[in-house]
Amino acid sequence: MEDTQPQDGDDASATGSSSTGKDCTIQDLMQVLVVVQRDVSTILRDNDTIRQELHSLRDDNSSRKQHNMLLSKRLDELQKELETLDRDSTLAMEMLDRQIDLQEQSSRRNNLRFFNVAETGKDSYTACAEQILDLLNHVYPERGWCRNDIERCHRIWNRQPKGGQNPRQVVVKFLHGSDKMAILTTGKDKLWEHGVKVAGDLTKSQAETI
Repeated sequence: MEDTQPQDGDDASATGSSSTGKDCTIQDLMQVLVVVQRDVSTILRDNDTIRQELHSLRDDNSSRKQHNMLLSKRLDELQKELETLDRDSTLAMEMLDRQIDLQEQSSRRNNLRFFNVAETGKDSYTACAEQILDLLNHVYPERGWCRNDIERCHRIWNRQPKGGQNPRQVVVKFLHGSDKMAILTTGKDKLWEHGVKVAGDLTKSQAETI
């Protein structure tokens, strides 16, 4: 049996083929490694970008929260200012109403209202004044009433009452407050004997209080 010996050429060829295979494998690995490193670098950059965006979002969110807190605080301040203005305006209106009422009371201090004074169909100052003077001189003659004792005299409401309705009230402003008080104290009952009621000319607030 003959021994088969490898030829020198065959050895060289096998060695070269093995070396080339190893070189290809290393090159492939190096290329893969380069690609992996590049991908890792890209991922790291993207990760940094994401972190920066997250930080930016956190900062924006924090800024919005702070802005919202400032807005909420300002709204609370405005609400308090509005409540203060509302309270002050209410007090001012109440004071104004009181001042108006006091002025109205002052303008009515010498006034009296006469009820159930018969209608004559004449609503002028002269007609009303003469009717009241005749009434006063009839029930309270010792005083000797005259035109100068009455400063103003008129019936309330312009429309005359229809049949069956009570006569309109007559508002009389006396020149002197003492005459008004004399009628309320000594002449009131005498007037009532003639079916005429007399009372002070009250403002709305005074009437509500009474």
